Amino acid sequence: MIKATLNADERDQIRQLNFYYRDASNNLDILNDSQLFDLLINLDNNLKKHALAKAMCEGGFGFFLLISGYNILTHLHNSFLQGIVLFSLGAIFLAASYPLYNFLLKRSRKKYAPVVLTITKYLY
Repeated sequence: MIKATLNADERDQIRQLNFYYRDASNNLDILNDSQLFDLLINLDNNLKKHALAKAMCEGGFGFFLLISGYNILTHLHNSFLQGIVLFSLGAIFLAASYPLYNFLLKRSRKKYAPVVLTITKYLY
């Protein structure tokens, strides 16, 4: 194992973190493999849920704009251009919600990759 060279401030921060987390984990039992697996699956599911929630909000906003533009087009005779603009913006937001979901999921998986890979390396 390669030992990292750390300066004194970094060692002090590591000691503080070790103290805080050791103190916080006094009441916790050591996790077995099935509990680690469950934590890993829950982490992945939470990442998916957060990305889905944000993408659904954007899709809902796009749907609202789309319907508003359609209503303006059909009910107000002098507002053709405004209806087309709102309808088009709504379609764009609605169409962009799935790529947004993929982007957010990829970004959050990249963020939590070290944790997941460490746990999977231990479990594998």
